[in-house]
Amino acid sequence: MLNFKKLYSKFIMIVVIFLVLIGVNSLVARFMPLGGKPEVDEEIQAPAEDVVTTSSPVMNVDVDTEIPPITYESQVDDQNAFKLLQEVAEVEYKEYDFGVFVESINGVKGDDEHFWAFYLNGEQAQAGADQTILQKGDKVEWRYEEIK
Repeated sequence: MLNFKKLYSKFIMIVVIFLVLIGVNSLVARFMPLGGKPEVDEEIQAPAEDVVTTSSPVMNVDVDTEIPPITYESQVDDQNAFKLLQEVAEVEYKEYDFGVFVESINGVKGDDEHFWAFYLNGEQAQAGADQTILQKGDKVEWRYEEIK
């Protein structure tokens, strides 16, 4: 019975993830000062595998601790929102047929109750970050939100 509960819980999580990606798109990044370039500690290059990880450990998040949003502004036209995220933050993600799903940003990983939501110019994005092309001045925000 315990394995069925775990399997059912994972199934529900996958369904929620799929709906989030399709309906409201979730993703993340680190603050970039207005008018400046993002600070990049190291360049992140994806290996050939489906799962991309970085060298930083995953941070365990206390549910009572609020994670501040990560915000930055596009500095040039025609930037891919997901590639910009990779430039300004350490990102773990998985690739699916329907697009990229961000699992962790700067070591803060989504869980059964939380995910990273992707906002564009103050509104929840209507496409995935990997499918969103930014224009100069677009404001991007990643919020660590509760799954409802």
